[in-house]
Amino acid sequence: MRLAIAISFWALSAPWAVLWGGEPFAPITLAFGPRPGYLVSEEYANQHKAELVASIPGEVKVERFWTPSDADVAVAERLFRELLHRGEKFPELLFPDLSPDADSSTTDSVEHEQRELLLVDRNYDAYARQYVGVIIEGQKLVFCNYSDAPGIDPSKDYIYMEKSFAVDGSVHFLQCRVNAHDQTCTNVSIIGSWLPKAK
Repeated sequence: MRLAIAISFWALSAPWAVLWGGEPFAPITLAFGPRPGYLVSEEYANQHKAELVASIPGEVKVERFWTPSDADVAVAERLFRELLHRGEKFPELLFPDLSPDADSSTTDSVEHEQRELLLVDRNYDAYARQYVGVIIEGQKLVFCNYSDAPGIDPSKDYIYMEKSFAVDGSVHFLQCRVNAHDQTCTNVSIIGSWLPKAK
């Protein structure tokens, strides 16, 4: 599992009331890709708090949940995609252990992550997407939760990595946290490789 450092970009935000009837998650049309994304409501998150918190990588204390707006999601999507694009050239932006002064950095490891990020970008439309509003250390964040996994309906099923994970790397996950106010995208996790399997 890889975690990324914060990168700042410009952002926008606007209030929006989530209104939908009967479905567990509200659909939202995204500028990136043909598939809709889905907003996880504060109510749903509160009802499933333990499972949702467990699905966020790393040790994290979620103080509260909130429902992201369409503007929040637009910011999150843009910042995440821009960070992934920058990472194709400079993977150390996402993976600090690949910086030139890091002990674990080698030419092979940098090139490997560059190839992986390029394939993540090429397969970006394959990911089902969900957005959860979380407050961590007083910061209002959008937790972006994406997967390419069989049998998941993102309009009805929350994407729990631990329920869909495949040890062979054939199931893919992307996760990050976005602070629209600070214009940052942090804690990126890329799980499951798009690279061809070695024979």
